[in-house]
Amino acid sequence: IAGILAMEARIREHGIPEDAVNLRMLKAMGFSDARLASLTRTDAEVVQKIREKLDVHPVYKRIDTCAAEFASPTAYMYSTYEVPFAGALANEAQVSARKKVVILGGGPNRIGQGIEFDYCCCHAAFA
Repeated sequence: IAGILAMEARIREHGIPEDAVNLRMLKAMGFSDARLASLTRTDAEVVQKIREKLDVHPVYKRIDTCAAEFASPTAYMYSTYEVPFAGALANEAQVSARKKVVILGGGPNRIGQGIEFDYCCCHAAFA
């Protein structure tokens, strides 16, 4: 916590970093665009434009829910602003050309978890 507070003080004093390495480090620490904007008395849109200009974007990582026993056709994914040890950021998302549907407010439930969740998720998708 002390490190986060020290970093907030540094951001207040020096502003948003003007280089990708330091901005990515702040994002990896968990600083949202809104928080960086608040600390620098600007708008989140300004921070977003700086981030885009510096090409600082999240990558998507896969959670192995099968403990490497077999490949899972439907993976859990999360976004991160990780700082790579070496080389480029690795994006593990495999985007298909198939049509997609997003069910807003569905929460972390997946088809196959339980009959009540299956019923709700399937009927929402069919709608």
